[in-house]
Amino acid sequence: MIEIADEHLREIRAHGERDYPFECCGLLIGRFENGRKVVSETYAISNAREEAAKRNRFLIRPEELVRGERYAREKSLDVVGFYHSHPDDRAVHRRRGRERTCG
Repeated sequence: MIEIADEHLREIRAHGERDYPFECCGLLIGRFENGRKVVSETYAISNAREEAAKRNRFLIRPEELVRGERYAREKSLDVVGFYHSHPDDRAVHRRRGRERTCG
């Protein structure tokens, strides 16, 4: 279970609007509490995918992930999840996304 406030959903939505027509991506930073993931902030990351593929793919470079993990750790928080947008598509898992995130 993940708990995310409306404020953070607005931040993600605004990030998607800023990066449109490309996919946006970022980290969900917070705490693991009693079997739940509680988001306390979002951490936007620039989509590093090549220009031709940015409309329907995203890439987080390892150094960006490490920077985000370090940022969370400095605040005594964890990376509890990731987010990305689906420009001009439904807000559901694509088959490729399910395969990569669910095994």
